[in-house]
Amino acid sequence: KDDQLVELEKLQRKCEDAEKDAHKELQMWTEHTDEQGQKFYYNRDQQRSVWTDPRPARCHALYLQMKALRVLSSHCGQAAGRI
Repeated sequence: KDDQLVELEKLQRKCEDAEKDAHKELQMWTEHTDEQGQKFYYNRDQQRSVWTDPRPARCHALYLQMKALRVLSSHCGQAAGRI
Protein backbone atom coordinates (compact mmCIF):
# COMPACT_ATOMS: atom_id res chain seq x y z
CA LYS A 1 0.00 0.00 0.00
CA ASP A 2 2.88 2.39 0.73
CA ASP A 3 4.22 1.78 -2.78
CA GLN A 4 0.82 2.70 -4.19
CA LEU A 5 0.79 5.96 -2.23
CA VAL A 6 4.27 6.84 -3.47
CA GLU A 7 3.18 6.23 -7.05
CA LEU A 8 0.01 8.27 -6.50
CA GLU A 9 2.10 11.16 -5.19
CA LYS A 10 4.24 10.98 -8.33
CA LEU A 11 1.13 10.97 -10.51
CA GLN A 12 -0.32 13.90 -8.61
CA ARG A 13 2.87 15.93 -9.13
CA LYS A 14 2.81 15.03 -12.84
CA CYS A 15 -0.81 16.20 -13.08
CA GLU A 16 0.02 19.44 -11.30
CA ASP A 17 2.94 20.04 -13.65
CA ALA A 18 0.78 19.17 -16.67
CA GLU A 19 -1.85 21.66 -15.49
CA LYS A 20 0.74 24.45 -15.19
CA ASP A 21 2.15 23.60 -18.62
CA ALA A 22 -1.34 23.53 -20.13
CA HIS A 23 -2.16 26.97 -18.74
CA LYS A 24 1.02 28.40 -20.25
CA GLU A 25 0.42 26.67 -23.57
CA LEU A 26 -3.23 27.71 -23.78
CA GLN A 27 -2.33 31.35 -23.24
CA MET A 28 0.02 31.23 -26.22
CA TRP A 29 -2.83 30.52 -28.66
CA THR A 30 -4.86 33.45 -29.97
CA GLU A 31 -7.85 33.42 -32.30
CA HIS A 32 -7.78 35.41 -35.54
CA THR A 33 -9.84 35.74 -38.73
CA ASP A 34 -8.34 35.68 -42.23
CA GLU A 35 -9.39 37.80 -45.22
CA GLN A 36 -12.10 35.26 -46.16
CA GLY A 37 -13.61 35.36 -42.68
CA GLN A 38 -12.29 31.95 -41.61
CA LYS A 39 -11.00 31.61 -38.06
CA PHE A 40 -7.48 30.40 -37.38
CA TYR A 41 -5.36 30.05 -34.27
CA TYR A 42 -1.84 31.36 -33.84
CA ASN A 43 0.80 30.38 -31.30
CA ARG A 44 3.20 33.28 -30.93
CA ASP A 45 5.93 31.23 -29.21
CA GLN A 46 6.00 28.57 -31.91
CA GLN A 47 5.13 31.06 -34.67
CA ARG A 48 2.66 28.50 -35.92
CA SER A 49 -0.94 28.77 -37.08
CA VAL A 50 -3.63 26.10 -37.37
CA TRP A 51 -7.25 26.04 -38.55
CA THR A 52 -8.57 23.91 -35.68
CA ASP A 53 -8.56 25.35 -32.17
CA PRO A 54 -6.02 23.23 -30.24
CA ARG A 55 -7.16 24.43 -26.83
CA PRO A 56 -10.15 22.11 -26.27
CA ALA A 57 -8.07 18.99 -27.00
CA ARG A 58 -5.38 20.11 -24.54
CA CYS A 59 -8.01 20.78 -21.87
CA HIS A 60 -9.64 17.40 -22.49
CA ALA A 61 -6.33 15.57 -22.17
CA LEU A 62 -5.66 17.34 -18.87
CA TYR A 63 -9.18 16.50 -17.67
CA LEU A 64 -8.61 12.81 -18.45
CA GLN A 65 -5.32 12.79 -16.54
CA MET A 66 -7.00 14.34 -13.50
CA LYS A 67 -9.92 11.94 -13.73
CA ALA A 68 -7.55 8.97 -13.85
CA LEU A 69 -5.78 10.32 -10.76
CA ARG A 70 -9.11 10.61 -8.92
CA VAL A 71 -10.09 7.05 -9.85
CA LEU A 72 -6.73 5.64 -8.76
CA SER A 73 -6.83 7.68 -5.56
CA SER A 74 -10.28 6.44 -4.64
CA HIS A 75 -9.19 2.89 -5.42
CA CYS A 76 -6.35 3.30 -2.92
CA GLY A 77 -8.60 4.96 -0.32
CA GLN A 78 -7.11 8.43 -0.76
CA ALA A 79 -8.72 11.70 -1.76
CA ALA A 80 -7.10 13.28 -4.81
CA GLY A 81 -5.21 16.35 -3.72
CA ARG A 82 -4.66 14.91 -0.23
CA ILE A 83 -2.08 12.31 -1.04
